[in-house]
Amino acid sequence: MHVSLCLPIVLCLACAMVCAQPPESVVPDEQSHNETVTQSAGQAPGTRAAASIGTATTANSTQNRVPFVRTEKNNTPRSELFGGFSYQRRQNGMRLAGLNAAANLNLTPWFGLTADAAIQSPDFAFLDATTDPAKRYSLLFGPQLSVRGSKLTGFARSLFGTHYYAGFPRVNNGWNFAYGFGGGVDVRLSRLFAVRPVQWDYIVIDGRDSHLSAHRVSIGGVVRF
Repeated sequence: MHVSLCLPIVLCLACAMVCAQPPESVVPDEQSHNETVTQSAGQAPGTRAAASIGTATTANSTQNRVPFVRTEKNNTPRSELFGGFSYQRRQNGMRLAGLNAAANLNLTPWFGLTADAAIQSPDFAFLDATTDPAKRYSLLFGPQLSVRGSKLTGFARSLFGTHYYAGFPRVNNGWNFAYGFGGGVDVRLSRLFAVRPVQWDYIVIDGRDSHLSAHRVSIGGVVRF
């Protein structure tokens, strides 16, 4: 009798507990999704603006790091190529004539690296040079400092490299260490061209059995890139 009375009570309590639990709702998830979309939409303009500012800042920084952007205020070329004639007088009184070429890479408006090549040959004896059957080659490198104006550019440089003697007797032929310093002036004719009325270099040749020094004067034209 007691069991039959308890069974309906237990069933009623179970039903009450099941009914008491709240049903699952999808509305909060949809609301959260809508809020996320709204926040993303609201932040998109600010994000795009920040990205634009960041891109512009990066571009400006990159432009500031490149010193070779030619403007009216900065006419520094990236590189300069020189070619012309040279006249050299050595300490023993020998006069040598030939060709001289140089390439200069400007790292900043006032500092660059230069490579200088020259040849003295009897083929240029008509320039009042001493008749000598030997040919002489030099290849020098070094830093170069420049002071640039609107029309004139002055420069000074130090050079280190090698010198080759090709003559008779052949036992003296070979490469020797050479070094020196010098400078010159360029007169700008246009955006791409300049003339170098004077370039002077003092060069020392440290041979195996001799130590020679020479003054070399060059004149020629310059192409600016």
